[in-house]
Amino acid sequence: MNELINRVQKDLNKLQATFEKEGEVLLEKIRKSATKAEKNVNHKKDEVATLIEKQIKKFEPALEKFYQELKVNAGKYGVDLTDIEKKVKTTTKRAATKLKKKSSSKKKSTKKKAVKKKVAKKKTAKKPAKKTAAKKKVAKKATKKKSTTKTAK
Repeated sequence: MNELINRVQKDLNKLQATFEKEGEVLLEKIRKSATKAEKNVNHKKDEVATLIEKQIKKFEPALEKFYQELKVNAGKYGVDLTDIEKKVKTTTKRAATKLKKKSSSKKKSTKKKAVKKKVAKKKTAKKPAKKTAAKKKVAKKATKKKSTTKTAK
């Protein structure tokens, strides 16, 4: 019996050692594939960035030429594009600051509302309970009896 237990224990030790080795090999393969994937992604990202830059450089002169022609044609009709650009930039800056203020004020107001709700709950908990309809009827009958007995006297 002891011999059987010793064999099983040796087999379990061997099995555990092989699991550890296989686990290490598997982890190493996963690490290698992750680094390869990361390298591939970074490489593709760089390729896309360079392609975009090339395309922008191709279209940039054409866009600049179009903008200059647009300025000239707008000037003929009395429209100043530089003034319009300045106005648009200032309004966008104002709008951005207003949005930032609103988002920060919303955060503050939600905190204030939560505090107000807690205070309101405490105040409402102290109010006495309202009379039910049955209690109101009993009270009315009692007042009628008192008034009729007083008039009868």
